[in-house]
Amino acid sequence: MSKCYLCNDDNVSVIRTKLRRDIERDILSCNKCGFIYLRPNNDNLGKYYGTDYRNKYTPSIDKQYDSDAMFNASLPLQKRRIERSKHLFNKKSNVLEVGASSGHFSYAIKDMVATRTIIELNLSDAEYIRQKQDIPVYTPPIEETDLPKESFDGIFAFQMLEHVPDPRKFLATLAEYVKPGGFIHVEVPNINDALLSAYKLNKGFADFYFREPHLYYYSIDTLKEMLFQSGFDGDTSTCQDNNFLNTVNWIQNDKPQENVQISQYPPELVSNNEAPDKIKEKLNKWILGVDREYQSLLNSLDIGDVAVFLGTKKIP
Repeated sequence: MSKCYLCNDDNVSVIRTKLRRDIERDILSCNKCGFIYLRPNNDNLGKYYGTDYRNKYTPSIDKQYDSDAMFNASLPLQKRRIERSKHLFNKKSNVLEVGASSGHFSYAIKDMVATRTIIELNLSDAEYIRQKQDIPVYTPPIEETDLPKESFDGIFAFQMLEHVPDPRKFLATLAEYVKPGGFIHVEVPNINDALLSAYKLNKGFADFYFREPHLYYYSIDTLKEMLFQSGFDGDTSTCQDNNFLNTVNWIQNDKPQENVQISQYPPELVSNNEAPDKIKEKLNKWILGVDREYQSLLNSLDIGDVAVFLGTKKIP
């Protein structure tokens, strides 16, 4: 049995044996620290993320990945990310985003910082960002670039740490490129997502949730420990990105919604254009209030669907 990556304890159990798309792979849980991860294998991850990943996992069910579609769908969702960390940067900040997908976050903060640099392993996304934005984009890992050490005021890493095979080494390397006292903002899926921890949807949702490209599954506690071991101090919290109607959909239908716009945009009870405007307005205003209250409740219980780390590089 593989030792726990986070605490190196060998008291580890197999909790599942199947991933999304019916892929056979053990999911392990450390009985000491609670860290959850896939049993390691020897896959060629460089090739996988360079070309294959985006063809398999897209923001819309059963549709080919398209950088422009990802950008347009994701850009309106960046306001809440900015709200979470805007106190950490300003118009004099030089920032780096690692694993930027279509570059939607960096585009959203273009008028809020001094310079933006991106590292994106996916070749098509990297080329799209170069064409869309006049900023440096690197496709090799950061240690293979010519970027100078301690040159960034802060680093953003959203929904990508779960893909990294050696996250402690990766984060420690990132720390070398942050100025002393500089910040890092990390977001990953929360293993204590309410659909798993509260509603116990251990069939359909769990079969969808655990997937081949996600090597590690973080709680707010294990995420904080990983960052601490890698040279950062800070705090964790959760954020509920998917809306209330997404939860209702999973409970009722046991399957995902068609795309990120339906699951993460402000929910609508009534979208029929034939409905009277007054009725549509009042019902949709009501569900928005319910959604805000629901998100706040989940986050207060640390069971929002995203685990967030905001912190700074340790000063020796």
